Amino acid sequence: MDELTGVLAAYREAVPDPEPGESFMPGLWARIDARRSPVRVLRAFAHAFAVLAAVTVLFIATVLIPRLQTAPVYSASYVDVLENEHAGELAEAPPVR
Repeated sequence: MDELTGVLAAYREAVPDPEPGESFMPGLWARIDARRSPVRVLRAFAHAFAVLAAVTVLFIATVLIPRLQTAPVYSASYVDVLENEHAGELAEAPPVR
């Protein structure tokens, strides 16, 4: 415990507390505002858009696509449907010579 107290005391001496003056807060806000650039805002919007796009893709992949794929599957081919449709006509037609 004494070693920790000694290390903290040495740190306190090496890095003294800054004395805030009249320009401390305006200077601090000026540095904060200098870091707020339009590029950072654009990057934040791009990141939010990318996350929204990823969530949308996941929603479509997990909810909408399976619902669309449950459509009825037809078991007859086109030829079978035509044959059933015209079965009566073929029975009544005279034989071809």
